[in-house]
Amino acid sequence: MHINGMSVELSPFIPILEEGVTAALRALLDVPAHLPITWHDKRVSPWRMEITVGDLALQLHDPGSEPALFAGDRLAFAHRGAANPAVLRALVRRLRYADRDGVQIAALQTALRAWRPFAGMRDTDFRNVSATEAIVRVGFHCNQDCGFCWQGRDWPGPPRAMLEQWIDEMAAGGVRELMISGGEPTVYGELLDLVRRARAADLTPWLQTNAIRMGKPGFAAALAAAGVAGLTVSYHAGDSALSDLLTRAPGTHVRTEAGIRASLGAGMRLTLNCVVGRRNLAYLPATAERIVAEFLPLAEHGIAVSFSNPSEAHDPADGDPVPLDEVSGPLAAAVRILIEAGIPVQAVGSCGFPPCVLRDVPEMVVPLLLDRLAPEHFASRRKPDACAPCALYDACVGPRERDVRNFGSRGLVPFTERPQGRPSPLAFVPRFDDAPP
Repeated sequence: MHINGMSVELSPFIPILEEGVTAALRALLDVPAHLPITWHDKRVSPWRMEITVGDLALQLHDPGSEPALFAGDRLAFAHRGAANPAVLRALVRRLRYADRDGVQIAALQTALRAWRPFAGMRDTDFRNVSATEAIVRVGFHCNQDCGFCWQGRDWPGPPRAMLEQWIDEMAAGGVRELMISGGEPTVYGELLDLVRRARAADLTPWLQTNAIRMGKPGFAAALAAAGVAGLTVSYHAGDSALSDLLTRAPGTHVRTEAGIRASLGAGMRLTLNCVVGRRNLAYLPATAERIVAEFLPLAEHGIAVSFSNPSEAHDPADGDPVPLDEVSGPLAAAVRILIEAGIPVQAVGSCGFPPCVLRDVPEMVVPLLLDRLAPEHFASRRKPDACAPCALYDACVGPRERDVRNFGSRGLVPFTERPQGRPSPLAFVPRFDDAPP
């Protein structure tokens, strides 16, 4: 991976697990290296794999679960479509021997057990690198259940050794600041060790968290002592009932606010991140007012606020989409409340909104340097034809594909020229963008 001239080489994880399955299949079926092989594990009970070797479509499955050309004690074999009879006879002989011996079948089963928990996932679900910053996600368990979240609730995390290896590789490649994320990273039992690993690699660690556990006596101080420089805290509403509704975790809003206070008391820098959707849209100004009243006075090092436009929810039925033309007014009002209090704000970036949504607050429009973003941050974005004449076309990630699909070009008003003057010093692009791949 090459970011701004840096070379960040991150070791593969899931591809290695997939290659392990492929290698076990090649050995079992005696497929030569030059012959292409693909496979699909149906992950059903009884077990079944669909395999293509060259032009030959094969199936391995549990003995007795369906018709088979060969059925042994450990597996059965069938084929799909026309096939060379001599090749099939050779495969049957091969599998009959493997069924008696058991070693190669056991090797395949071991490789499948290692890979199956991560089926459908990619390495970019676990880590991203942008410019001199990076994110690692330690796992996907969480003590809240936000419907708009893009992550699978039952996704496993990578092994600790893999996380440590990525951290070392990021540092060697020029990364300087690291966001440790999840899921919820504070429920990860080895978080402090991982923070210390990042500090030992000369990285500056941050946490992306809902701050619920930060209010536990001594926890924020322990993280600060381990080297955590600051937090990006999910804070989607200042109203307790609304927040608990959005996070689907009753009683947690008050604990998040307690965690924010404890973290500020421990001297951490904080950015509060509000994901904007239909249900909290009208409350954005009130949320901004609460941040100014409740947290700014406690912020020794200041506080910042970001507003995010969510991507596709893991379960689309749980999403909370709202058209961009409806976002503009409440978002602009909230932004003005914050900047008038001297609080830095971002609402653009790989997780933010197209700049035209902030056209009523032009001093907060920040043209983006798109080459600073990791390529996967563009995966959920799509610029429709309405964006083509925009003067910021090459400095904007564009709207979410989900928004274009649901609402067309609503709210996309191209700039005829770039905003005049310099952006406000309170306008910032976040160092860390936790965009899905």
